[in-house]
Amino acid sequence: MSYEERHSAFKRLRLRAFLWTAGLSILILLDEFIKEGYLAKLEDFLKPGTHESLLMALWIGFLAFLTWKRKKRNGNGSGSESESERRNS
Repeated sequence: MSYEERHSAFKRLRLRAFLWTAGLSILILLDEFIKEGYLAKLEDFLKPGTHESLLMALWIGFLAFLTWKRKKRNGNGSGSESESERRNS
């Protein structure tokens, strides 16, 4: 697969990840409201297996993805060589 094909396939990955995260968050909050009658309880964020803990894990994962993407874009990723070094070899 060429660089152009890979680039076009992942061109809007950050936007798609945000839209999936936001969409799933809305569905989780809607399910919580229908089942429990409220959107979120602060004390439920620390209880495992609740809608709130799922929501928190979803957003922590998204923020970790953004951090990884930013580091990779700036050349500070965990790889041993940068993208430009790979293209030149």
